[in-house]
Amino acid sequence: NSGKGFITHVDSRKFWISGQPGNVWVCDDIPESRDWAARNSASVKTKSQAQTIVTDIIDAAKENGVSDLYLASSSEVYQTPENIPTPETERLIVPDPMNPRFSYGGGKILWELLGINFGRKYFNKVVIYRPHNVYGPDMGWEHVLPQFALRMNKLSKESKSDEIDFPIVGSGNETRSFIYIDDFVDGIMILTEKANNLNIYNIGTMN
Repeated sequence: NSGKGFITHVDSRKFWISGQPGNVWVCDDIPESRDWAARNSASVKTKSQAQTIVTDIIDAAKENGVSDLYLASSSEVYQTPENIPTPETERLIVPDPMNPRFSYGGGKILWELLGINFGRKYFNKVVIYRPHNVYGPDMGWEHVLPQFALRMNKLSKESKSDEIDFPIVGSGNETRSFIYIDDFVDGIMILTEKANNLNIYNIGTMN
């Protein structure tokens, strides 16, 4: 998803990339013979957008002879998982279809269903991967870790005490797993070499 970050380095693979609905392109000049398609969109907020984008991806991939389709889903498909650490077999759920909060996860469930079922007929390989809270230097400022740092910086400058009152949501006992972008990319590269057709993979950390 280049909408919130920056494309600074791409090599070793031929990527087929999609933008917003009606804005699809193919990057042909990356040297290596194996074709594969990849797509992630953190900006998809509604199921209708999700359906339009993933069907555009599948249609364009078929038209361009792309053989391997790698679709980025999300840990949002679990919402509140029943098991932690969370296996790929965890049930998928939309707790309340009337709550727009769950439209992103619902859209990603739709991506998985369409990718897997179209994949049975039109692609040599379809792989679903679920990133878990990727962070890095080009992520922008509208995410948990940079927001935390910005808030702490602001409070520390304003505070006249050695102790800082840092308001949080929840009890403070909640946990969340993050993965650094370099480790995430390593995970993607492992998938391109070892992932099995019509399989789903979590990419995250255990801590």
